[in-house]
Amino acid sequence: EKYFWGKANVGPFFLLLLFTPTIYRSFKDFYWTRQLRKLNTEEIISDRYEWLKLNMIKDEVEAALIEKMPAGGFQPLQLGPSTPP
Repeated sequence: EKYFWGKANVGPFFLLLLFTPTIYRSFKDFYWTRQLRKLNTEEIISDRYEWLKLNMIKDEVEAALIEKMPAGGFQPLQLGPSTPP
């Protein structure tokens, strides 16, 4: 017991034991921050591709409708007489 209290250098071991929860928590937070940042970047890229795909489909539909449009354009639809009876 005299060797333990007098000569053994156990201070670093007890400090490690004391700070292990803090060190573990810091590493865990660092890891998950990196993973979520990577996931966020992937989601942004995926959303941009989805937006691009939808706009490309919209442009194709508009082009197809313009090709089928009559030469003079569409006449406005009139429901009833233009002057009162």
